[in-house]
Amino acid sequence: MWDNDYQGVWHLNEATGATNIDATNNTNDGTPSGDPAASVGVIGGALDFGVPGDYTRIAIPDDPTLDLASYPNWTMSGWARPTSYKGIKWPTIYDYQLTAIGLTVKEGKDPPPEGSIEHWRNDDTHVHGNTVANFDAWNYVVVVRTPTTTNMYLNGVADGSAASVAFIPLGGGASIGADVAYAKDSDFLGLLDEVRFSGTDRSSGWILTEYNNQFAPATFITTGPEVFAAGATVNPDTTAASALPSNGTNYTVDFTVVNDGIQTDDFDLLTSQIPGSAISVVSITGTGVTQGADPDSARVALVPAGDSVLVTVTYSLADVAGGTTDTLLFTARSVADPTVNADGRLEVTVIRPNLITTKAVNPSGTQAPGIDLTYTVTLTNDGDEAATSVMIVDSLAGQVEFKVGTVVNNLPGGVGVVVEYSNDDGGSWTYTPISAGCSAPASYDGCVTHIRWRLQNDLGSVAPDNTGDVQFVVRIK
Repeated sequence: MWDNDYQGVWHLNEATGATNIDATNNTNDGTPSGDPAASVGVIGGALDFGVPGDYTRIAIPDDPTLDLASYPNWTMSGWARPTSYKGIKWPTIYDYQLTAIGLTVKEGKDPPPEGSIEHWRNDDTHVHGNTVANFDAWNYVVVVRTPTTTNMYLNGVADGSAASVAFIPLGGGASIGADVAYAKDSDFLGLLDEVRFSGTDRSSGWILTEYNNQFAPATFITTGPEVFAAGATVNPDTTAASALPSNGTNYTVDFTVVNDGIQTDDFDLLTSQIPGSAISVVSITGTGVTQGADPDSARVALVPAGDSVLVTVTYSLADVAGGTTDTLLFTARSVADPTVNADGRLEVTVIRPNLITTKAVNPSGTQAPGIDLTYTVTLTNDGDEAATSVMIVDSLAGQVEFKVGTVVNNLPGGVGVVVEYSNDDGGSWTYTPISAGCSAPASYDGCVTHIRWRLQNDLGSVAPDNTGDVQFVVRIK
């Protein structure tokens, strides 16, 4: 485990006599004296400081990144394997200006009756852990300091605490394997590995994880065969549309397919309709999309992890009643793991105009020859969509004659109209009524057989602009 709070990390895996490199960016490298010997450690190499009386240690120059006065919270840690305590009083693991971590020794015997963690403070006080460290075996030794409490940990387990004291700057640098003042009495006789200093107070969980991860990584982390983690998202999840029956016009809807997996993946693109009452899929297209023989399925290839592709579904609507609803279900399914899929929905409502015409005459009932009759044709769109290219055609009975100039148009504002006449039963619409046409009395035309009104604008579906009427006058022969 690694973070930027590490101010000094010495792996101690160098050859005998080589400079001991600080693995952080602070370059707090150490210089060995007494030639600590290369050996096997907990993680790769370690150094053996086990030469009694030789003041075998690693000297590290002072640096602001190591200065305990700069950190109200700090952690010292290291792996220690004591192999002898003879002639030693305070075997030191790591020391900064006489504030150090090590092990307790009073009797100088092997193995000692003591051997617990000892934390020296440079106000001439020291505190001890509660558990004897393993002799000639690896021990993970940690001291964590906050402004109020100093805690000790042995092999990932809390092992005593004491009230903290203020650090007293004394000058000088740091040392591994012996302290910086008490010379040969502070030699650590044994192996040291992974000595670290952090400018923060590591949590008990962090310390236990470090212990497990470094001491027995094979049991701490279980690995198996590589697993392909597929993932997919489709946007939008649900959208809606209203449209007229196609009648030759197709519609489109866009879906975005996102690869939420950890590797490049292909996706099958599938469509279906629920209940299938109006929608038919025409095609599925997009960058990298290959359409199959069936228009309702396709595949998009090589979508990188985290990327997306825009897919367009073209569809048509059947000639069904207005108000009919149908749902297009779009599915993106991982090719690598077909159990992984995502859906998007388009909910379509079919809309269409509905034109109703009524015709009235005034006066009504049976009338005598020579009487004028006024006809009114009323047109209403009570559908849910505007009506386009509307025409009204009315035929005149053989017993009447059209009165010239009597057409009146009462249509909604903005709706223009062209009035046309036929004298050949609707075969053509170029006739212009004239007075006395076809031997009719003056002001009347007996040649007119049909009248046609062509609306130049849409007739809306919302009252009051969804209705209007046209009028004309005829004379009974």
